[in-house]
Amino acid sequence: MIQFFKSKSIRTKNLIFGSSSLVVSRIGCALLAFVTTGILARYFTSEEFGLWALLITMPGLFSGFDLGFSNSLKNKLSQLFAHKNDKEDKIYFFSVFYGLIFFIIILLPLILIFKQFIPWPLLFNTTQQNINSMGTLLFNTNLFIIVISIPFSIALSAGYFSYQESYLNSLFSFLVPLLTLSLVYILIHYRSSFVSIALLFVFIGLFIYILSFFIFLIKRKWTFIKISFNSLIEKIRELLGSSVQFVLLQIFAGIFFSVDTFVVSKISGIGFAGDYFLVKKICLLVIGMHMSALIAVWPSYTEALEKKDIVWIKKILNYFFIITFIAFLIFIILLYFFGAKFIFLWTGKEINLKVLFLLLGVWSLLFGIGNCFSVFLNSFNNLKLQLLWNGLACIAVIPLSILLGTKYGITGICWAQVVLVFPIAISDTIQSFIVLKRFSQRT
Repeated sequence: MIQFFKSKSIRTKNLIFGSSSLVVSRIGCALLAFVTTGILARYFTSEEFGLWALLITMPGLFSGFDLGFSNSLKNKLSQLFAHKNDKEDKIYFFSVFYGLIFFIIILLPLILIFKQFIPWPLLFNTTQQNINSMGTLLFNTNLFIIVISIPFSIALSAGYFSYQESYLNSLFSFLVPLLTLSLVYILIHYRSSFVSIALLFVFIGLFIYILSFFIFLIKRKWTFIKISFNSLIEKIRELLGSSVQFVLLQIFAGIFFSVDTFVVSKISGIGFAGDYFLVKKICLLVIGMHMSALIAVWPSYTEALEKKDIVWIKKILNYFFIITFIAFLIFIILLYFFGAKFIFLWTGKEINLKVLFLLLGVWSLLFGIGNCFSVFLNSFNNLKLQLLWNGLACIAVIPLSILLGTKYGITGICWAQVVLVFPIAISDTIQSFIVLKRFSQRT
């Protein structure tokens, strides 16, 4: 393994540098986020903190709003990068950008019309009218800003990765919590309102998306170009098939990742949702660091497949699987024995339900294994079986969580998460090895 990672291959060097920078950035982001969360846990009331926890999960619920084009664009740009096609990539990039601009022009008026019919207060399960009022305002505003940011997000979600410049993703990712912590500290110093602080998070996200977009254009020495309507439709249509599948996967993942916190809020109250959120946030941060390493290899898989370098893919996939299993096993042990103490030092809140830490740790392991192989499958648009299992999980997660949550409380909701993610992890693993065997026979 050590000899392989000492390879002089440019692809391997880019992968190591990109993955390392993303992991380091993620660790830095985690530390800053922990500090920010700890400050807010002490500044907000229990109800406000629970509402903030729900707001933080909101981007995940609407992750499919880019219609899946960021992932299909990433694969297409990676293919063009493998063949050094510097003309077509610009046309594809701006075709997707203009297409998403047109999409949000249609979507925003619909949101403005129908926002009054969205029953946000039903999720809060609180008798405090001010929480219901603030929650409705913040959820509607967040939704509006998330939609506006969609076209500009393609530089971070597709552009830098496709050109194997993921170190720039790490830089922009680190800027988000750094700016957030700095501004949260200032706002708290001046005793600002809950609404002001909560809005800060979504506006910083929008700012970073716009900044990264224009820096991407500057780095490529690109300027905005005119694209004929027929050409735009042709490019969009070419990407549409995989984009539809990607958007469904994003929606399924967003719901699966986020809905449990809302179920806890509905069944046990918004205060308990905040406690549950703290434990899951630790798990999500570890999953995020792991995914940061994986996401850098996605375009490298695509490039390697274009060049039929199956041996390289097999080695990388095996290495990541071994590292994933060992790392998450260690994480489960640490979370079970020290998770409650860490949260108390972090936020001052006591959470003594040990099984909660154990089950969410196991859930993290299964998710990590699934991600390890799904990134490979995603790199060449092998999505149908993933769609099946993720779709079934998405359909089942709410009723199963409510059923087990009503009977066993938060523990039941955790069991629902574990039960549903298990077949996804197994399916992705088996499918990846079958596909690799088929590719090897062809070459």
